[in-house]
Amino acid sequence: MESAAVGVPVHLLSARDSVGLEALERYLAPGKTVALVGSSGVGKSTLVNRMTGEARQTTKQVSESHGKGVHTTTSRDLIRLPGGGMIIDNPGIREIAFPNDDGGIDAVFPEIEAWSRECRFSDCSHQHEPGCMVQEAIRSGKLPSDRFESYLKMKRELHYLSQRAQKSASRMEKERWKEISLKTRKYKNDR
Repeated sequence: MESAAVGVPVHLLSARDSVGLEALERYLAPGKTVALVGSSGVGKSTLVNRMTGEARQTTKQVSESHGKGVHTTTSRDLIRLPGGGMIIDNPGIREIAFPNDDGGIDAVFPEIEAWSRECRFSDCSHQHEPGCMVQEAIRSGKLPSDRFESYLKMKRELHYLSQRAQKSASRMEKERWKEISLKTRKYKNDR
């Protein structure tokens, strides 16, 4: 988990068994607010109930048929905790959208961005170019290959979103000119 979120503190906990919850106390001090974000059915509302000491949020048992949590929360709730902190319980998410530029990916993968500045070619794809320092970091064990795979996956997703946005903008421009043309024709016919 730590290799997927470099520099982000990772805490193992269980709301069901109250294991590791004390690690969250520093984030939930008076005047602080924490937002819970994650997939549907992973236990965000169960964690809120454990932190408040009461059954404030609706929860459901893990599904026996597929062994996964069940989507329950349908709106965001801001909840005051007994210690003075606040916690936001969010509905489960299906996907996270990234900014449609490469600046966002550099912030998520700063170590890859740093190694890429040392590559022989400024437009290195980090796939098979000679002198690629990212590939060298993978070979030497400094960069886990699964972290690099996550980077490549995000690059593909950003490329797809960029292509989709360009097509959408092009389609909108085409529709705008079609409307102008129709109005011009109508104006000429009405004269």
